[in-house]
Order: sequence, then structure tokens, then C-alpha cells
Amino acid sequence: MIGVVVAVCGAAAFAMASFAMSKAGSDEPSFRALFRWQMFHGAAAVSAILLVTSALFGIAGRLSRWPRTVMHVAAWLNVVGMAWLLARPVMFGLISSSDDGETFRLLLEWGWRVVSFMLFAGAVLVTIAARAWWRPRTPWVTVCAVVLVVAELVVWAPYLASWIHSLYRDHETIYQLFWPIREALSAGALLVVVHAIMQDTTEPLPDPNAATAWFRRAEASILLRIVAAIGLSILGLGIVRSPGALKAVLVGGPMIAIGCMLVFSWAMLSIERASVPGMPRIRLVLGAGFAAWAAGIQLFQSLAAYRLLTGTGFSAREDEATMWSLGAPVAGIVGVVLVCSAIARFADTRNDQSLREMAIARAVIYAILSGVSMVLPFLMAESQDKSTVIGMSLILALCAIASLVVLAGTMRRVADAIGTVPTLPEARLR
Repeated sequence: MIGVVVAVCGAAAFAMASFAMSKAGSDEPSFRALFRWQMFHGAAAVSAILLVTSALFGIAGRLSRWPRTVMHVAAWLNVVGMAWLLARPVMFGLISSSDDGETFRLLLEWGWRVVSFMLFAGAVLVTIAARAWWRPRTPWVTVCAVVLVVAELVVWAPYLASWIHSLYRDHETIYQLFWPIREALSAGALLVVVHAIMQDTTEPLPDPNAATAWFRRAEASILLRIVAAIGLSILGLGIVRSPGALKAVLVGGPMIAIGCMLVFSWAMLSIERASVPGMPRIRLVLGAGFAAWAAGIQLFQSLAAYRLLTGTGFSAREDEATMWSLGAPVAGIVGVVLVCSAIARFADTRNDQSLREMAIARAVIYAILSGVSMVLPFLMAESQDKSTVIGMSLILALCAIASLVVLAGTMRRVADAIGTVPTLPEARLR
């Protein structure tokens, strides 16, 4: 439920970004504003669909028999949609501009239609699992189910979608207002349908073992990011003599970092679904949402930088590689601080002062180190001294690695603490 509520906020931001993006392209377009809102638009979509997918998996755990299976299928269809959102900008960034443009256009068009159909099918399955079509006592749930299905249908239906896109040529204002309204209606209808399911089911039992496992997976993803950062830093020493090393650093490094951030976000959402007593669930969801948005921004930034430096892919402006250079790191820091505050609150409910103090201290240390890593690139850009730039680069790498080490240690410590939470003894037949 918490995931869907936060996802509604993400969808609302997505809709406002879409409207602002379209306005930026009217009358004497400001390309910087256009690209900025495009980037915000895509990152908000990644965060929103991640939160919705986690919520659907959580709701499936509250159901039984065929509704549980149907909800699981709907959740996995959303996973496919999220994979497409991540793959689409990669395709734009890595496919050479010399490739057949018509083939690429058809690939994007049909890929979007297939994924949109899957999301439509997922919406239909959610309404079926909620039994939204036969609720005489709550007719508004049925109305919202119709709104949800129609909102997803207009995106891919062959004739209907073509008519809607024709509005852009004939009635630009109507077209600009249509998509924000559609996003708001879809998110609101989904919230009502999910709320109806929540009213008919009970909260699942706490699962500390699952929470422990997911904290350890979060730790493993952070450790992988540390190893990759060290390896790519060493590989980067040969950039001048090896073009292959340049591509490995520009593509491999950010992709590993983005993948690890998304795994971290998913781990926090899975821990929220585990319902550990004393763990503030809304802080975990908010932290996961901020981290996912920051990962989406980093995806667009890294691909724009790759296109600029290698000359491949579709045209890119230098502005694209530097947009949200402060907003995205700040969002990532806020996400981690929220997670650490949830851990501190959990420790407080257990009267574990050692864990509480460690979570607070490491949140502060992580914020400081990440803040230094965020500011140094701007200082490096203004410096004219080569030795100074090299020194700052070394400090930047050390701060980034140290912040990740601090975060990994926090995940390990709380996993050990949850593993000691007393549970009901296992029942055995004699």
C-alpha cells in the first residue's frame, strides 16, 4: 500500500514533467529545458514503476489461490515494462547514428507497443485479482477499474493511439493536457483498486529471515560496486593508449553502478514487504524511491557522456551530460539517509543503542563523503593545473569508495541485528 501511494506521487511528477517538457518545446524552444525535463521524465518513470511493481508483489503475498497467481503475473508484466524503460535510453545511446534509421524507428515503435500491451494486460489482471468487476456494494471500485483499463488501453490500441497522436498536429494544447490527465487518472484508479484489495485481506506475518537476506543482498550489491570502482579506476589509467578501455570505463562503470543502485532500491522495498516489527516502512519506501530516481538520472547522464566522447549514437548536447549533476547525488544521499534513519528507529524500538548510534553516525559520514564527491567535479572543471586535477581525482575516488564501504558495513550490521530478533519456535509433531 505504501509503495502504491508513493508511486502515485512519482506518477504525478512524471505527468508534470511531461507537461513541462511539451511546453518547453513550444514557441522558440529552450533545448536545455527540453532535455532537462526529458531526463526527469524518464527517471520518474523508472522510480514509479519500481515502486508499483514492489507493491503488486506485496499485495500478491496477502492473497491466496488464483488471485495470488494473477497478481504475481501482473507484477512480472510490470518488471518487463521496467526493463524496457531501462533498455530504451541504452538503445538510443549505443546504436550508431550511421545505422538504418528506419529499422531503428520500427524497433522502438513495435517494442513500445508490445510493452504497452503487457502493461495493459497487467492492469486488467490487477482488476481481476481485486474482483473489481463484481462489487455491487462498492461500485466506485468498478468505475476505477474501468478508468485504469481505459487509461492503459489508449497508449497502445492501434486506431485509438493513432487518433490521440494526431491531436498533436491539430490541437497541441489538448494533446499537452491529455498525458498529464491520463497519468493522474491511471495512478488514482490503481490506488483505489489496490485499497479495495487491502480492505479484503489481512497483513502478512513478519518475515525477519527475508529481511535479513535482503539486507545481505544490498550489502553484496554495494561490495560489487566497490570492486567495480577499483577495477575501472585501474583500467582508466590506460585510457589514453587504449580506446577499448575508454568504452569500458564510460559504459561498464556507470552501468554497474546503476544496476547496484537498483538492486539496493529493490532490496529496501523487499525489506518493507517483510514487515519487520519496529522498522519504519515508509522511510524504506521513500529511500528506495529516491535511490531509483537517482539511478535513472545517472543512466541518462552516462549515456549522454558516452555519445559526446565517442561520437556514436544519436546527437547529444554537452548540457545532457551535466544536467541534474547536483539533484541526482542529493537524491541518492537523501535515500540512504532515510534508510539509515529507519535502521536507527528499528534499533531504538529494540533498545539497541549500539546499532542506533552506528546508523546515525554512518548516515552522517556517508552524507559528508558523498557531498565531497559531489562538489569535487565542479572544482576539477575550474582548475587549470594538471597535478591539482589528478590529486582531486584521487580524493574523489577515495571518498566515493569510503562512502560505499560505510554503507556496506551498515547493511551487514543491521542484517546481523535482525537475525537475532526472537521469533516463534518451530512447531514439530511427535
